[in-house]
Amino acid sequence: MNGMECLGKSGEHDSTGGAGTPCEPNGTRAARSESSPHPCGHGVSGRALVVLCRRIGEVRSGWFPEEAALVEGAAECRRREFAAARGLAHEAMEKLGVAAAPVLRSERAPRWPEGVTGALGHASGRKGQDGWAAAAVGRADAVRGIGIDLEWAGRVGERLWSRLFNEAERRALEAMPEGEWQTLSAGIGFSAKEAFYKLFQPLTGRWADFHDAMVTARKDGGFTLDCAAELPGIPSRLEGRWMRPAPGEAPDLVLCLLALSVDGTSLLPDFPASFSVP
Repeated sequence: MNGMECLGKSGEHDSTGGAGTPCEPNGTRAARSESSPHPCGHGVSGRALVVLCRRIGEVRSGWFPEEAALVEGAAECRRREFAAARGLAHEAMEKLGVAAAPVLRSERAPRWPEGVTGALGHASGRKGQDGWAAAAVGRADAVRGIGIDLEWAGRVGERLWSRLFNEAERRALEAMPEGEWQTLSAGIGFSAKEAFYKLFQPLTGRWADFHDAMVTARKDGGFTLDCAAELPGIPSRLEGRWMRPAPGEAPDLVLCLLALSVDGTSLLPDFPASFSVP
């Protein structure tokens, strides 16, 4: 299997999966594979949430003419990123048992086909390496909203902390020894806030500042996001997941995911904090 693939079904839990329990004290619930005991693997339809992440060059080709028209005239790198994310979205729909359909655009957010909801992300290539794309798609009867983001943690340097993080977050980062976890924590903090925006903005039409959300990352692959802004129908506290799709070759690439069920609780797909690409 190239890249990361995670398939989940809400309301179930696999004790061999990442962090979390079937129902956490704060009202979160796990989401996992229905047919495989391993949290990441190939599967069949009938799931609530599918998350896919791969190098852009490894995403199977093919997109709908309506999608291609949205980036007509754009730079080739932008077209590749756009096509790869939508290619993963089409594949995720099929894994949910839904026929692949165009993912168009409504203002600045994707417009999902009837019956599904989701989010897209990508990280541009660097140092001669290919970029990465990600898609998370859920059945609309089980999943209300999704946010996903890919970031190079090493790019979230200290010079950006005052813009991205509140005082408490900055103090926490400054108290960490300089090194891998400090770098990852900063990247997770930024990526989680980007994922949060992708979750709440399509649902509420509202905007929020980076300082309105506070992220606490944990080494078990989870994070907590507390939001001070009042967003209708969005809990003030959400639990999310982070992972490194390719720790061996791209150790500072992080993926953050937030998913909200139709009953307002956090959906937590089980995937490991570090997953090596074969």
